[in-house]
Amino acid sequence: MPGQVLAYGARGADWQRWVDALPGLRRDLLDEWGLDLDGAAMHGQCAIIDPVRTGDGQAAVLKLSWPHWEADHEHLALRHWAGHSAVRLLRADPRRYALLLERADAGRDLNSVPALEACQTVAALYHRIHMPAT
Repeated sequence: MPGQVLAYGARGADWQRWVDALPGLRRDLLDEWGLDLDGAAMHGQCAIIDPVRTGDGQAAVLKLSWPHWEADHEHLALRHWAGHSAVRLLRADPRRYALLLERADAGRDLNSVPALEACQTVAALYHRIHMPAT
């Protein structure tokens, strides 16, 4: 577990409980979903992401999110977009805030292009992902 993720526990008792539960949750999901770790864990402000391989060898990521309102419906949006302008949702366990996602291409990073080009790329996505709920 990355040290910065372990440090999330300093944010409060609820965070510490989540951090303490992460190793078991990760182990359970790897087993239940037939996944193998395939690289070093990454993290953001509210989630840990493990590169994995599925049973059939597909590259994917296992995302375990801190339970909060912004993550409550992430699986629904990803399912609705069905891989159009967003990563494809392969599997979800909303109760445990766990998502199995197709692995994005790490070689395609907007940090490597001029700022205007990056902004235009992101702006084009808004139009493509704005869909009525069904």
